Amino acid sequence: MSILLMVFDLERADKLAEKAIKKWGVEAQLFQTMEEMAELIHALSKWRRQGMGKKYRKWVLEELTDVTIMMQQISYMLRIRDKEAEDMLDKKLNKLEKKLK
Repeated sequence: MSILLMVFDLERADKLAEKAIKKWGVEAQLFQTMEEMAELIHALSKWRRQGMGKKYRKWVLEELTDVTIMMQQISYMLRIRDKEAEDMLDKKLNKLEKKLK
């Protein structure tokens, strides 16, 4: 699991997700999620084009963190919790493992 997910303070994140959704609305947060994902794609593309060195690493980390926060907001909206997420993650990791054999 990514260090970003392992250190995530879920209680704090849920409170902030609730406030963000109340303030800006579900639709706005969905669009914000897409925007953050696009920014991550842009950062990854730039990092790859520049030889995958340290120069753009911080930018990638920043955008990855933004996406992680927005993913948690989506999980909050959909009421996805630990066991369900862990089961899906395990399923997807098993699928990847099979592909790598």
